[in-house]
Amino acid sequence: MIAALPDVNGDGKSDIWSSGGDTKLYFHSNIQGPGTEVGTSGWQNFSALS
Repeated sequence: MIAALPDVNGDGKSDIWSSGGDTKLYFHSNIQGPGTEVGTSGWQNFSALS
C-alpha cells in the first residue's frame, strides 16, 4: 500500500506512507531513499485500501 498525505512533518512537501511484504509501515518525507520504519507489524491488512 502507498498513500500520499498532506505535509505531516512541516517541510512544505507532501509525504508518503507505505507498507510492504515485510509487514512494516514506512514514512517517506520525499520520494528518494527507502523511508523510515515507523511501525513493525499489522499493516498488511490495509493493502485493500490502496
